[in-house]
Amino acid sequence: QHIRAIVGWPLGETSLLCPTVMCNLLATVEETCSASLQDVKTLLEQPYCAPHWYGKDEARPLRKMGHVTLTASGRDISRNELLTQARDVREAVSFEDPTLHDR
Repeated sequence: QHIRAIVGWPLGETSLLCPTVMCNLLATVEETCSASLQDVKTLLEQPYCAPHWYGKDEARPLRKMGHVTLTASGRDISRNELLTQARDVREAVSFEDPTLHDR
């Protein structure tokens, strides 16, 4: 849409295809440390969930490490239910290096 608007072309279709939510994945570490995406299996087992992690090597407190997009995609599910699922996914994922707990 942005490019179309800049060059003066007609804008494309913007109808909502299905309810969708996006949730940022923030590092929940207390201090800067090496980043290691944990609980990937939990993330990938979620239906209609598209994870996007940014490959950052370092986790800092509240640093945006990635995001997930969840869609209703033909399911009879409300936006609020999608938001709940997104929050559950966010809580299940960690970027903290597990070796920190072995010290």
